[in-house]
Amino acid sequence: MKLTMERKKSLSSSVLKPAPPKASPRLRRLLVKSLLSRVYERIKAPLLTLVSSGSPEQYYAVLSHLHLLIMRAPYVFSSDYKHFYCQYNEPSYVKRLKLEMLTAVANESNSYEIVTELCEYAANVDIPIARESIRAVGKIALQQYDVNAIVDRLLQFLEMEKDYVTAEALVIKYLYPYSMFGLLNICITFYL
Repeated sequence: MKLTMERKKSLSSSVLKPAPPKASPRLRRLLVKSLLSRVYERIKAPLLTLVSSGSPEQYYAVLSHLHLLIMRAPYVFSSDYKHFYCQYNEPSYVKRLKLEMLTAVANESNSYEIVTELCEYAANVDIPIARESIRAVGKIALQQYDVNAIVDRLLQFLEMEKDYVTAEALVIKYLYPYSMFGLLNICITFYL
């Protein structure tokens, strides 16, 4: 109380000036969004550097933080999608997290490269990761990016003659029957 009384006695106009009017909620949201975008850009490089080094535990912790950031702002990391490619010697929990991140950062400019990489994971020895990669291809296809090429990739899964790959491609067909997979439905009935 004593401090406020001393401030009121001051002759400086900056002390006596009233508070600025409240900003509109829309303006505040725009300011927060632009501020967050700048913050994400600044922390992106150090986090991506940490992803490429360290122990598996540290690696997973950093990836988990990146996963949260990617879910909030996938556009920030869409140009750095190659950092999220899976390595053959990574544990399956890391690969699963990277598959989710690749699915989230897919956009029109990088979807073909991401789908190509995911198709390579379908031939993986680790069957759950192969299934997850096929599901990721289906999710990217639902985002309507380069649909013809993605449907061609899904048809290539049927030619692999691996039971789990064919089964997962059929599951995608039945999970999304009313989407753009009409061509895929015709081709699947032809192959079977």
